[in-house]
Amino acid sequence: MSPFKRYALLAIFLVSASAGALRADHRNFGLGVEFGAPTALSGKLWLNHENAIDFAIGGLGYYYGRNYGGLNVHADYLWHRYGVFGGIGSDAGSKMPLYIGFGGVFQSPEVVGARGVIGVTYLFDAPFDVFFEMAPTLVILPYSGFGVSAGLGGRFYF
Repeated sequence: MSPFKRYALLAIFLVSASAGALRADHRNFGLGVEFGAPTALSGKLWLNHENAIDFAIGGLGYYYGRNYGGLNVHADYLWHRYGVFGGIGSDAGSKMPLYIGFGGVFQSPEVVGARGVIGVTYLFDAPFDVFFEMAPTLVILPYSGFGVSAGLGGRFYF
C-alpha cells in the first residue's frame, strides 16, 4: 500500500473513531483529506476566529502544465471573512466563510513555488468542516512558470 493511502486511511479512521466524542467550538486543530491537486493529508490550525494555518502532505501536483507524481507539501496562512454568503442557507454567514491566503509549495523532486489561495469552507456544528479551494502558484524553481491547483476536502477537529 502506498504511503499516501496509509495516511488517508489513518485520517479516515481518526475521523470516524472520534465523530461522537468532540465538539467543534472547543477544537482548533483539524486533520483530514483533500482530493484534487494535490490529493493529500490536510491539516488546519485555527489561531483565532479569523486566522489559520493550513497544510497538506501528499502526492500528485500539477503546475504549469506538468504533472509531478512525487511528494507535495504546501502550507498557507489564511484570513477568513464571514458573512460573504449570508443569504445562502440558515446561519451561513457564520458557518461558511470565504478565505484567502498565501504560502509556499514544494513538489519533489524539483518544484518550489509561492502560492496564493482562495477558498470557501463550511463549518458544521459537529467538529467537522468541508472546503473547496483554488491556489494560483508561481513556480520559482527549476523554471519560472505559473500553475493553478484546486482541491476539495474535509477535516475533523480535535
